[in-house]
Amino acid sequence: PRSDPATQTRKILVGDGTYTEAGTPADPAEAKRKIVHEVGHVVVKKAQNDADLAAAKAVVAFNKAIAARDVVKDQLAKAGPGQTAKPEKELADRRKDVAAAQAVLDATKAAAATTRVPKATADAGQARLDASASAADAASSGATAAATAMAAPDQKSSEEYRKASDAVAAQLKAYAAAVKERKVGRGDGQQPPDSLESALDAAIEARDAARKKLQAKSARDKALAVYEAVDRAQQAAYQQVRTQARLPDRPPKVQEFVDLVEANHIAPFPGYAAQNWPFRPEEFFAEAYSYWRTNRGKVPAALLVWFDKGQYR
Repeated sequence: PRSDPATQTRKILVGDGTYTEAGTPADPAEAKRKIVHEVGHVVVKKAQNDADLAAAKAVVAFNKAIAARDVVKDQLAKAGPGQTAKPEKELADRRKDVAAAQAVLDATKAAAATTRVPKATADAGQARLDASASAADAASSGATAAATAMAAPDQKSSEEYRKASDAVAAQLKAYAAAVKERKVGRGDGQQPPDSLESALDAAIEARDAARKKLQAKSARDKALAVYEAVDRAQQAAYQQVRTQARLPDRPPKVQEFVDLVEANHIAPFPGYAAQNWPFRPEEFFAEAYSYWRTNRGKVPAALLVWFDKGQYR
């Protein structure tokens, strides 16, 4: 589902691929489930979308009140002797309008904040990212130092792989810093996570390709053993940074779903849900919602009870 937060527009866009697979008609039951998956997104995001819409409207109203006040201020500045009484009274009224609009804006922003996870949850996620990013940075620095002690032939043969690993380390560090500074997200002036991750994905793919190339050339190359821990630490940091980049905007009900999944050691459904876990848990939520509505037998017991009791709402 996509919507413009400054309008009333709410649409679910269904692609042709929902109804066909490689040009042949898709299973009707699966097509139906995919549509219900999108409905699941709408259900869990409705409160947030409504609150964001109210806040957007309040911003527009506040800006209009400011503009109206400034017009009167300009009139007052241009008024001649004995002509100030009327604009002064009107200015006082416009200032009251601004104050009222500010109060509404503050209230709508506060209401919108309640449709995101609590600050404590976001802070806990940031602490996990800090620890993971620090571990990845330390592993990379340690491997770089260890590489200097390798024999010249080993250094030469592993150079491509080591440089590719360093490139991942640099991008991970920059991404983690941007997330910590709240420069990444859905808000004004923030970068969408996907735009930063596309470059990082390419760097990780290049690193993995260089490792496979080195393994094929020399399976006993010392850099393979030295950098194995770096690869693991970087992967862990990547999962944390992707998760934290989106966590502050996560609806509380999605977080409740995540807590339930983790408490009951439930594995995300294979495929789309698993591919997006843990950084986009709303995809597992929508998958579980769709199966609950169309094929209950696929839903784990703990989630089935949660949905049946209406706790997803």
